[in-house]
Amino acid sequence: MKALLLALLLGTALSGALGVGYARLAKPPAAPAAQGEAGKPAKGDAAPQKKAEEPKDKKDEKTALRNGAIELPPIVSNLAAPEGVWVRLEGSVVVEGVEEKAVDQLKRDVTADILAYVATLSLPQLQGSLGLQHLREDIEERLALRSKGKAREFVIHMMVVQ
Repeated sequence: MKALLLALLLGTALSGALGVGYARLAKPPAAPAAQGEAGKPAKGDAAPQKKAEEPKDKKDEKTALRNGAIELPPIVSNLAAPEGVWVRLEGSVVVEGVEEKAVDQLKRDVTADILAYVATLSLPQLQGSLGLQHLREDIEERLALRSKGKAREFVIHMMVVQ
């Protein structure tokens, strides 16, 4: 049992590290300023450069698409077998092209789907790195259906089986 917990913790730590890397990739780096030291324009610049174009009206601002990771609330469920075994799963979903107003609904739907799925699993299905990989792939299939293809990946931050 200790070996299983150690393997699960190691797998979740690795997944968490990968998740941080994906989160960094999802955010574009800030553009360097066109100004010199102390906020003064650099030599040869008549005026500071304009910022990137901003939305022309508030409608564009409200329906702006969101790319990145959506943090899910912790999912706690009992397993189908053996009796009395519980699992706590924390993770996030990497999405592309989701409207701001749809994020909360997607979060609720995805959490409910994962909870229902985890309750059907048995302990042997979660054991080892292969079990963790299958769990992630199965959840990603459900995400793709629920989000209509906008969810690209499920990142497991932590999974504890007790």
